Amino acid sequence: MTRIVLDIPNDKDLELLLPLLRRLGVIISNHADELSETEIAHHQHVVEKGGKTIENFKSFMESFELSRQDRKMPFRD
Repeated sequence: MTRIVLDIPNDKDLELLLPLLRRLGVIISNHADELSETEIAHHQHVVEKGGKTIENFKSFMESFELSRQDRKMPFRD
């Protein structure tokens, strides 16, 4: 599935686009209207805070690769 976010400044353009999207079976949602002010503030805080950085990426990748190796499983091998 591909997700595309569109900011359409002109309502007349939106009126032209919506029937075509519905005809194609595209799921249309307007999440901005569904979020409360508190939820928007929370999401903005998360974005501003940023993701957790991994200090030693090489070590992380080594442990990740080890965890991804196949193990002997009963009735499989």
